[in-house]
This record gives sequence, structure tokens and C-alpha cells, in this order.
Amino acid sequence: MTYNDYEGSMSTLCAGCGHDSITGAIIETVFDLNIPPHRMIKLSGIGCSSKTPAYFASQSHGFNAVHGRMPSVATGAQSA
Repeated sequence: MTYNDYEGSMSTLCAGCGHDSITGAIIETVFDLNIPPHRMIKLSGIGCSSKTPAYFASQSHGFNAVHGRMPSVATGAQSA
């Protein structure tokens, strides 16, 4: 796999937002660990972070949930 396989859509978040740095670190880490994108799951809350799953690993799975629900969604995803 190439590094480009881990990238997604172009970010529309505000300039200087920390989300893009975090997304970049995630992309670099999963690439270095050679984790195939289809074996990844991306979980996010609502608000600005709800856009984040679109910004990396477009071949992976992404879920959004309302505030306070993500632990339950993550538990269900791990169980599946």
C-alpha cells in the first residue's frame, strides 16, 4: 500500500485547527504499522470532529454518534 491509500478528502476545517494535525498523525501511524485501511474503524462525535472520518483512510469504516454515545458504539464495533 502507498501513503496515498491512507489519505481521504481534502480538509475543510479551519486553518490552524488541531484536528488536521491529529489526522496526519493517525495516517502516519497506520501507514507505518502497515494496517490496511479496510481493517480500520474511525469513530467520532458530533460537531467539527464529525467531519474527521472523511479526511483519512477513505476505504475504512466510519461512524458518528451524539455526545456521550461513542463508548457504546466503540464497544459494539469491537464486539462485531
